[in-house]
Amino acid sequence: MSGARTALRDVVALLENPDGVHAFRNWLSIDPARTIDALDLYLALRGLSLLIENEDPNSQRTACHIHRKYISLRTGSCHFLPHDARLEMSSRIHSLPPSLPTFSPPLPPIDLFSPIHDHLHNHLSYLHSQFITTKLFHDFVHMVTSTSSFDVQEATTSYPTIQRSMQAIEIEESDGEREEIERNELNGGGGIVGMDKPPIVPPHRSFTFNTVKRKRVKVPLLVEPTPFRHDRPEGRLHFAAVLSEKLDHLRMEIAQQRNEDEKNAFKKPAFEETTSDEEVAKYAERMNERRRSASCSPPSTIPLSVEPLGGLYGPKGFAPPPQAITTNPFKHRIDLTTPRRSQPRHHEVPPSDSSGFCSAESAFCDRSIDRKAQEFPISPFNRRDRSRDAHRRFTFGTIPRPQRISKDPQTTLTITLREISGSNSIPLVARVPANPPLTYREFRRLFGIRKDSRKRLFFKSPCDDGSAPFQWNLLFDDSDFVPTFGTQIFAESRPCLSEDSD
Repeated sequence: MSGARTALRDVVALLENPDGVHAFRNWLSIDPARTIDALDLYLALRGLSLLIENEDPNSQRTACHIHRKYISLRTGSCHFLPHDARLEMSSRIHSLPPSLPTFSPPLPPIDLFSPIHDHLHNHLSYLHSQFITTKLFHDFVHMVTSTSSFDVQEATTSYPTIQRSMQAIEIEESDGEREEIERNELNGGGGIVGMDKPPIVPPHRSFTFNTVKRKRVKVPLLVEPTPFRHDRPEGRLHFAAVLSEKLDHLRMEIAQQRNEDEKNAFKKPAFEETTSDEEVAKYAERMNERRRSASCSPPSTIPLSVEPLGGLYGPKGFAPPPQAITTNPFKHRIDLTTPRRSQPRHHEVPPSDSSGFCSAESAFCDRSIDRKAQEFPISPFNRRDRSRDAHRRFTFGTIPRPQRISKDPQTTLTITLREISGSNSIPLVARVPANPPLTYREFRRLFGIRKDSRKRLFFKSPCDDGSAPFQWNLLFDDSDFVPTFGTQIFAESRPCLSEDSD
């Protein structure tokens, strides 16, 4: 009991014991006036020494982080260090050679932080002298000596506490395995789980008092048995490191699953072998059955505006009898026109059954029908007459032509549209055939008015009840007939100020 107490009264011996460091940290966190940064700086420097000895390429970056977090005059938290020592450390850090992207950075010197070693040791000794007089220290010594008879063996470094301090300054671990340290409570059993690697012994210490049972356990990277503490920067950094590792693990699993899905998708050949003749025959039979079956869609109810035209020539090479043609300027139609020939019809070149360029006519081509047709005199109905009376007298022809709109006021209908949008509104006038009656849709199409226009069309007509000389009618349905006033149609276009209301 007295030997263990005497050994742990030295600050270096206490910091070599992981449980001692844990108890010392708990005592420092009780009083807000005492800072834990001195202990973290000591453990971080120990970890940096291990990195330099192992020639880790992250050594220089770690040294810069330690200086920025604890020693820098602008961002450092260890204010107990003298100003001159901190200034000298800043000049040393700034004089380190820069690292090149293509080469590994050089290792910093092992004595890089030597200007602050004595000041840090003196401050920790001062805190240790206060710690050994507390009840927490006596309970810790009692726990160490009461678990079992202590063995005098080589001292073990406080690697878990060093690793925790290195995590606080953003050190990336390269190995995916590390040693798990299991600590027992005061009344627990089983001993303490330590490291499987040989301990590092300081030159001035050759023994310590602890009970250690060593075993190697594979655990996930950066996993601590204690819960996260977010009230300090190192706790937040530790939590961020654990979260980043878990997210990276999920990302790797998702990428692996995606690769497996792509491999399974491309296992089946993209193109199968050519289908056999039997399958082609079955497919043709299905198409024929579908063609012979009745259509499921209802017949179209929209009347066709263009009637199908047969051949221009009937039996024996003559044109069929002409039909009476009635035209409507408000419906779509197709006007068939033929180019005018400068030579008479009986001088035309007879038709040929040749297929085109570099092909001859058939030897059995019979042109007797064409010759007989050419021997007949030209019908007076097909003779062109330049007078208007002749054109108006003959209503039939081989080729349909649109009838001209007569200017006779008895056969034409005058339509006047006036837009009520200003003081000076100029009317729009159109003249169309009087028959058949004009519908609302044809009126809109005549003047280019959209159906969804915000303007309203009012049509003038005699008053129904006789109380006024005339009345204005508002139409909405395209099939309604436009009313007339006398022998003309008068309409006014007025803007609608609002949308459709209820």
